[in-house]
Amino acid sequence: MQPDFDKLRKTFADTPNVVIGSLDCAGNAQSTCGQHSVQGYPTLKMIADGRTIDYNGARSFDAMKREVESKLKPRPACSLESKDACSKEDREVLEMSEKLSKAERLSKIKEVEQEIKD
Repeated sequence: MQPDFDKLRKTFADTPNVVIGSLDCAGNAQSTCGQHSVQGYPTLKMIADGRTIDYNGARSFDAMKREVESKLKPRPACSLESKDACSKEDREVLEMSEKLSKAERLSKIKEVEQEIKD
């Protein structure tokens, strides 16, 4: 399971609203583990909106990734909600798109989609 867990951690490393971490419940994290009712090892849990959610699914990368995506709704590192993670160029594009009306934005999307097809 550890290689898949490490891969999951790397996959979401730049995602602002998802943190994949681990605790040593036999060491310094005993009180935190107790707060979240960790009784066996390894135990996988998610915390979403302040609620602790038990994860009892498969321990494969694909299964854990699906669960994170469905429960935590990961956002891209660079987005309107987290502009600090954007490059200067990406931030400029986001800020320009914010100024467009809905109709202008839809027109721009269609234009770009057509360019991709061509």
